[in-house]
Amino acid sequence: MNYGSIGYDSNLRKLTALKTTTIKATDFDVLYQVQASKLNASKVNLANFVKFSDPGTGLGTFNLGSVLNLTSTITYNSPQILTPTFGKPSIAIYQGASVAGSNQIYPVRGGSVTVGRYNVVGGEIDYAHYDGVSDEWRGMIIDTTGTSTQAITFVTQWVYLDYVSGVGA
Repeated sequence: MNYGSIGYDSNLRKLTALKTTTIKATDFDVLYQVQASKLNASKVNLANFVKFSDPGTGLGTFNLGSVLNLTSTITYNSPQILTPTFGKPSIAIYQGASVAGSNQIYPVRGGSVTVGRYNVVGGEIDYAHYDGVSDEWRGMIIDTTGTSTQAITFVTQWVYLDYVSGVGA
């Protein structure tokens, strides 16, 4: 269509505008030598980019008969509470009120835990509860013997990327 009567060409550019040519991105580095007298970069603290949270423990008993739901979440503190977090939890689950290696249920069974007594289901990120800000681990432990009053100790420590503070721990 011709827009000459109103002062524009067929690409809706002003007829008085300087003529420009379009260069494909793949040809740019061949046609031009790009130089700069200075480089602007954001401050990145790579030495302390990966950090560890303080370990957290919880003690509980089965809340749904033979099932116990477990959740661990990491998020930044105020004022960065809405900043997206990326982390990976290190999880351990024990039978009883201690963290003795022989009582470990997950991720590796200790010698005092009966084979087949517990099933651990889930883990990793729960898509249905991910809110784009906090990183969450959700799992479930099932006591295959039925209703249980066994105490369970849950231990977690997060390894996370700290791209907010820029300060080493």
